[in-house]
Amino acid sequence: MLLAAGGVGANLVLWLGGERTFVTHPVSVLALALASGAVTWLAGRCQAPLRGWLVGLAAALVALLLLGAWASSTPTPVAAGLWSVGWVPVNALLAVVGLSLAGLERWARVLAAGTAVATLAGAFLVRPVVPFAGIETAAPEAWTHVVPYVAEVLLAAWNLALVAATVAVALRARRASVVDRGRLARAAAVTSCAPCLVVCCYALAVLRNPGDVDPTAGSVAYTVAIGLLAALVAWASSSPDRPAVRVIAFTWAAATVVLLGVGIAGPTVEAQLTLGIVAVAVITVGVLAATAVGLARYEHWSHAPAPRPVTTGVPGLSPRENDVLAAMAGGATNAAIAGELFLSERTVEQHLRSIFDKLDLGDHGGSNRRVRAAATWWQHQDSDRAAEA
Repeated sequence: MLLAAGGVGANLVLWLGGERTFVTHPVSVLALALASGAVTWLAGRCQAPLRGWLVGLAAALVALLLLGAWASSTPTPVAAGLWSVGWVPVNALLAVVGLSLAGLERWARVLAAGTAVATLAGAFLVRPVVPFAGIETAAPEAWTHVVPYVAEVLLAAWNLALVAATVAVALRARRASVVDRGRLARAAAVTSCAPCLVVCCYALAVLRNPGDVDPTAGSVAYTVAIGLLAALVAWASSSPDRPAVRVIAFTWAAATVVLLGVGIAGPTVEAQLTLGIVAVAVITVGVLAATAVGLARYEHWSHAPAPRPVTTGVPGLSPRENDVLAAMAGGATNAAIAGELFLSERTVEQHLRSIFDKLDLGDHGGSNRRVRAAATWWQHQDSDRAAEA
């Protein structure tokens, strides 16, 4: 916290001394400082190793604050180069936190290590021509490259890694049991904040051109977005509150509306104002409606209760297979099981075949096997109650 306070003081001194860039702008400075404080506080509510990653995220925010003060006061190539990639660790740590929340700790470490290498390489491969003029990360014309194409390849690979991390956690949530799906779906939302920040960056670039928004204002907005998403990630990771996931979803929606609305409808506005306004309105309503529907489905799916409470389940069966067996033991048909557990009927059939094989029920007819499997389930529940008594 002392480093954050020092960064705030240094930047404000530069601002009052006439060094008025978006880096030293009070809104940018306070956004990063407040976000680092919020992340540090929320990290205390988490267990290791998640707590460590959140502390690292707070430290990365403070480092970005201090690098801005250094590069503003001493605009050397090294200072400008380090500052120009200071957002990369922050962005990557959003995904790393999500991977850790999902239990994919090995992949979290791999992404963190790869980002560290890419950040150091980028610091010496890219030089801002005019530090702090425009949005450096979304204004390639403001860069010079020490080695052609290497920085672009690294950036493309890193962006793909962020998307891959989000997909991996989403697939893990999709296959999870009823007990774990809420936490894993929340982890997928947290991980998606990393590519969301990239989308925000491009959305602000679209506002800059063709939107003709002042570059400094856009850059301040991007810094605020960094702080906002960092705080959201810490909030969603430290508690199972639904509002955090909703805010993440609507942040995605806002970035998408800006990207599509200005990028697609912007030229239309210039040609015909009424048509352009209608186009922007249609895009906005469509994106917001899709977001609302998606959130409703997420909340129903992630909080769907098991047909019967599953404690230890039948030994030898996976959590998902125990969910399917519990539903079948309760008398549900394959179609009903599919609807209750948000699976396809084909997937339910595959689970049932696996259950029959693992319980060694043989090929004595589908109905007979279902009855015998259900009996096994109830016997296990009875044995659990007897053991508890």
